Amino acid sequence: PHVHRGLVRQVRVVASFRGSNIAPVTHIKTNRDLTFDVQTGTLGFLGAPFVASHPPAVSARKTDDGWLLELPDNTARVEVVTFHGNRDAVQAEPPQLQPELQKNLRYWNDDARLPWGRIRVPEVRVDALLDASIRTLHQVREYVDGYPQFQPGPSVYRGFWASDGIWDADAALMTGDIASAQFTVDRLIEHQNENGRVEIMSPTLLHRETAHLMWLLLRFAKLTQDPDWLQERWQAMEKAVMHYRDLRRQASRDPNALYFGLTPPGLTDGGIGGINAEYGGVYWGLIGLKAAIDAAQMVGRAEQAQAWQAEFDDFLAAFRRAAERDLRTDENGNVFLPMKMGLTGDIPFPQRGQGQLCHTVFPGKVFGANDAFVTGMLKIFDQNMAEGLVLDAGWLKGGVWPFFAAHRGLAELWLGRAEKAQAALFALVDHATPTLIWVEEQSPQGKGTRIAGDSPQTNANAQIIRLLRHLLILERGDDLHLLPALPPHWLHPNAELALDRLPTEFGELTLRLRV
Repeated sequence: PHVHRGLVRQVRVVASFRGSNIAPVTHIKTNRDLTFDVQTGTLGFLGAPFVASHPPAVSARKTDDGWLLELPDNTARVEVVTFHGNRDAVQAEPPQLQPELQKNLRYWNDDARLPWGRIRVPEVRVDALLDASIRTLHQVREYVDGYPQFQPGPSVYRGFWASDGIWDADAALMTGDIASAQFTVDRLIEHQNENGRVEIMSPTLLHRETAHLMWLLLRFAKLTQDPDWLQERWQAMEKAVMHYRDLRRQASRDPNALYFGLTPPGLTDGGIGGINAEYGGVYWGLIGLKAAIDAAQMVGRAEQAQAWQAEFDDFLAAFRRAAERDLRTDENGNVFLPMKMGLTGDIPFPQRGQGQLCHTVFPGKVFGANDAFVTGMLKIFDQNMAEGLVLDAGWLKGGVWPFFAAHRGLAELWLGRAEKAQAALFALVDHATPTLIWVEEQSPQGKGTRIAGDSPQTNANAQIIRLLRHLLILERGDDLHLLPALPPHWLHPNAELALDRLPTEFGELTLRLRV
């Protein structure tokens, strides 16, 4: 970051007031031990300026939760600036807002070269969310160790989360930003150990991080139609497959273990904490191995494809045996498979953590409508809805997790249920904030005020791009489906929809629809 005279960052807020005899106050909520300088009207911290204003405050008083700065009478416009940085920093002249605003506009409109306009839809709010999501996606693309990478974690714990970052890379790919996606793939490879394990959330045992890389390697090669690129990174794929084989060997030492033949205990996440014998790592292991087989066929490695197919078949057979043991039926007769293995007794929220199951349907393409635990869980989703979203799908009891709608919507789309996929899109749209971002989880309206989860949950911005793109373009085997789930209310007089040079598994697609 730029360091100006020892300062790391300044945050400036401007407020204007209409009327007469106005004496504004600024309420600062803080537990810091501050002091007020009567001469400059500035609050200081550890001997350095912390909060200043123009015009300067005329007085200040301590409150139960911070400070109250009182500004002069008849103040029509006030600027408040906070100084963040070195304790020895000296107060610098605050930047001028208009030039800074113009600099920002130039950057996002011109310099950033974002893939604006690649998708245009005839609904203003969705179009605005799409543009905002492309911008947000690139706002979390930061330079780490000299290379850009998507860091989709919220502001509380920003970082390189593989289980979210793959969706950011996928969204970038689908809007034509190939370079950003490639940097993310290569950064994942840099986090791969010699034993093949991708390890980012260490020491947490999130087994599926390795499978995320396997899937993303194939996804990138398919959307860029570049087997040579995949060939250059083939060692990463081989090491990842080797790691899953090793995990299965570790899980096969005790024939009485719940996870025998599958993967050792690990973290499920998605509302299920702790290290457990669980199906999340298994689901993604199957997705990853299937992607590896397809990748081997893409680069002409028939023998590896055959060997990995045998591994996949054995893995799937072990899963079927465990699933037969763990299958449950809810009070409505819906068959489901809990995310934790070997559960007995009452399971109050069978839908919790089931985003990984949605991924096995799509984009994983491992399970489908013939699997009772898939169709049963989708029915459970339908029977536990509020505001178009699934209740209790994550950690917030009685809450909804907006971007879970994308996982569910894509699974429904793949199974041919276009109306449910469309409804999932608009439920996600409806839960965006006025600033066009999302919180992680929240209570439905009328259910009180509670913690709302991490904000901003920027991965929701990637998910809305992914869900919308697949509603308009869906590859299914050797077929390319155009507008497979186009919302009917978009077909009105003078409506226009445009797709401009979007990557698909069959090449770039340009399409215009005019009513």
